Amino acid sequence: MNKRKILLAAGCTVLVLFAFISCKTAPKPEAEAPEADVQATVVQDQELKEIDAVLKALVDRTESLRASCEQYRVGSYYPDDWTAAETLRNNGQAAVSRVVETSDDGASFITADDYDVATVAYTEAASLYEKILSEGLDRLALDLGAELAREREAAIAAGARSYFPEQFNQAELAENAARASFEADDIKASYDSAQLALLRYKTLQRGMEALALKKVIDDNGFVPYAPDAYEQAGVKYNEAANAYGTADAAALEAADQSVMLYGTVKNAGYQALSSDMKTKAEQVREMCDSIKASRSMAAAYADANGSYTRGDAFGKADDWESAYNAYADSAVLFTDVFQQASLKKNAADAAMEAARNRQEYSSELARKADEIVPLPEDAEGFSDEPEETVLSGDTPPETDAADDSDVSGEEE
Repeated sequence: MNKRKILLAAGCTVLVLFAFISCKTAPKPEAEAPEADVQATVVQDQELKEIDAVLKALVDRTESLRASCEQYRVGSYYPDDWTAAETLRNNGQAAVSRVVETSDDGASFITADDYDVATVAYTEAASLYEKILSEGLDRLALDLGAELAREREAAIAAGARSYFPEQFNQAELAENAARASFEADDIKASYDSAQLALLRYKTLQRGMEALALKKVIDDNGFVPYAPDAYEQAGVKYNEAANAYGTADAAALEAADQSVMLYGTVKNAGYQALSSDMKTKAEQVREMCDSIKASRSMAAAYADANGSYTRGDAFGKADDWESAYNAYADSAVLFTDVFQQASLKKNAADAAMEAARNRQEYSSELARKADEIVPLPEDAEGFSDEPEETVLSGDTPPETDAADDSDVSGEEE
């Protein structure tokens, strides 16, 4: 520091001489001093402090606590405290980053004010991170216990315990170790064992999912639609099986990829089936339109058409299994509409034909009766008008009472 004081004094002497010489010269237009020069002048008036071992240790402790909070994801339990800790840490980083001087031995110097700001900021940040970590780990352990129970039950429901008994036992061993560590108040060890158990339970679930997809593909003959994906899916399944129990993160990743690839094959197969089913639904809909079923069966026709529209939407979303099912439902519904509408139409046609036959029969009887016993021209109930007029429901002209009395069928 003595060396800096000597340099500072020399600098002041130079400034005095420069000011004296300036008085001897003609004044020049005033110009604003560069911002960097102003900052340098301000710094020269302040004491500098080295970023020493004490401050470095405080920084390291803060960063270590923060990294642990992030590792165990406990910051989400206390969002306000986490935000406050992050703000303090950022303030400390900003102060430490404003290095004014660096010595030959690599030491860095900041102003005394920045040193104090950094010390206070990092101290308070470390305290908050420590609180978040300590209290958050207790809550995390409880949450992990519930998550382990859910994933274990999901694996059992998928059939993993009976299909992969040895592998399921390995997952249970990791879960038991997590519970034992928790009871021993070793939260971090409990967390690590719980993560291992979760990886294994999830890998078993993905394995069962991959097998189920493979069965659908094989049963429906979908392999030719995506043979490369089918082959690669099998490779990834084997990788997952080999990595299980030794490299569990890699095993889960491989199992996920196997499921994704088998899903690609299944989707391609259903896309091909959807094309045929869509055509069938359209054909039956055309049959419905030919008998105007949208009028006689409006609600049922709308339901069938709605299912067809959903099939189009699923196809656009590349969800071909759902598209196939929607088109199939549409074809069935349109078939039912056609059958019901046809029955209605046939019944209506039969009724009209029966009415026509009855009218023709009545007219024929009337003619025969007239041949035997002629009726007056204006007799009630008889008309020379065409059958269509009678069928239309028009009321025949009224006759006088005198005419009615003459309709006796006897000659005088």
